[in-house]
Amino acid sequence: GESYVTRHAVTVLFVALVACYAALGLIVLAPEAVYSGDIGVKYVQARALAQHRFTSLDIPYPAEHLDPARTFFPIRPPFVMSVGDETHAIFSPVSAVVQAVVVGVADLRGLIALSVLAAAVVLYATVRLAPAGLEVPVLLTVGLAGPLWFYAVSGWEHALAVACGTAAYACAMRAPASIAPLAAGLLVGTGAAFRDEVLLLLPG
Repeated sequence: GESYVTRHAVTVLFVALVACYAALGLIVLAPEAVYSGDIGVKYVQARALAQHRFTSLDIPYPAEHLDPARTFFPIRPPFVMSVGDETHAIFSPVSAVVQAVVVGVADLRGLIALSVLAAAVVLYATVRLAPAGLEVPVLLTVGLAGPLWFYAVSGWEHALAVACGTAAYACAMRAPASIAPLAAGLLVGTGAAFRDEVLLLLPG
């Protein structure tokens, strides 16, 4: 019937969008390049954390013995800050921990794959929120007509934060009443750990 056709169309479109994101981010665009300076800083922070086996956020300077004053250290404030005798990125340590896991496995491609996965969560949650019969146009609009595709292929934590926020709304609207408030709250809190802006989703 019509419901089956709609579900099938939504599934095909969802898979096609996620596949396009993955192909664009991991194959078409150079996975060894970053498209914003702060993405590079976050990558360096994640790689350093992985190298330290998650024991320190210090970003090492390979030329420390030649330049102890770090005159030529390539990463400058406001992107980094001094913490005692260590140098840390200014960004969320929660993001650094999550990104370090994937960077340790697949280097810069790991960051992009993580963003693609987060974008898939956004798309799925959006479908869950869409009014019946409008899933396909809503999915097309969110998937292609907005900035989601860019964040999906850039390796930023933005996609992770948006995924948490969108999933929180989906839980609040569609999950059983017994678990919806807790699940939505946990997702908003997790998203805020990635990006403070997610707190704007809270009521009041």
